[in-house]
Amino acid sequence: MRATILIAAAAAISLAATGAQALTVTQTDDSGDLLNAFVLNQGDFKSISIKHTVGVADQVGTYTGFTAPPVTIGNGIVISTGVVTDTPAGGGTIDTIMGGGSTAQIDAYAPGKITNWDDSNDTSQITVTFELVNPSAVAFDFVFGSVEYPVFTSSFTDAMFAFLDDKQITFDSNGDPVQVGNSFASTLTTADENTSFADPHGLIGVLTTT
Repeated sequence: MRATILIAAAAAISLAATGAQALTVTQTDDSGDLLNAFVLNQGDFKSISIKHTVGVADQVGTYTGFTAPPVTIGNGIVISTGVVTDTPAGGGTIDTIMGGGSTAQIDAYAPGKITNWDDSNDTSQITVTFELVNPSAVAFDFVFGSVEYPVFTSSFTDAMFAFLDDKQITFDSNGDPVQVGNSFASTLTTADENTSFADPHGLIGVLTTT
């Protein structure tokens, strides 16, 4: 069976694969760079490819060194509605005016599931297409941060999605779509030392989608 996963951010997120020191983000939308950062066990796949399919180049990259407690996660890729190089602590303002729109999958799924959803903007999406050597589960870890917290949780709802063959498969610890407000209520930290999503802003993680 050949499958496609679409991972889309309507806020800055980090998606993991392995450890280092002090968060370093490298902007790149090179498919080879993204694949090597995201998938360590490439030998388990008959074929696998990653492509940045929605958004501009500044919205995606790779990272190392997400190692400062209380939140830690292995090296991987970062997707943002803003400029990914603003993600590290003190790195910038996480500008979210990138000018992009939504996707058909988000538009079909979000109404009634994302708080105060009307439309989505500044979407960044990667597409992972793969075929396994043998049937097995696949999984990825992620953290999700937003500068909309705490001021704009009732008016601008940052969210992230992962669609497996058009079915949304990523949820928070309550079984709801990952979004500012609902998700942040249960697993929020404002004490993250790795990113710009620190007090007063927020970050949730680590969550795993399998």
